[in-house]
Amino acid sequence: MALGVPSIPLTYDERSISSIETIGLKDWAVDYIRAGDFLSELEKRYENPSCLDEMKRVARPLWDVLYKRLIDGIARFAQKVETNCKSRVF
Repeated sequence: MALGVPSIPLTYDERSISSIETIGLKDWAVDYIRAGDFLSELEKRYENPSCLDEMKRVARPLWDVLYKRLIDGIARFAQKVETNCKSRVF
């Protein structure tokens, strides 16, 4: 999904569920462990790829915020590394 390939996330624990919720695609994922009829749930999503397109459209503003936070965090980290390296004598 990160590479733009349509896919169906299979969640199997709290961490994977949380990750999918964070990016706004909770309703697209299939919980491998808790799904009553796993294959039926998988088939529903496979047969309706336009639902994923709509969920991605709705989630896009959230993705933009997450992306900005990631870039800002990396920049802050790089600045701290640079500052610390300048203050050390090698």
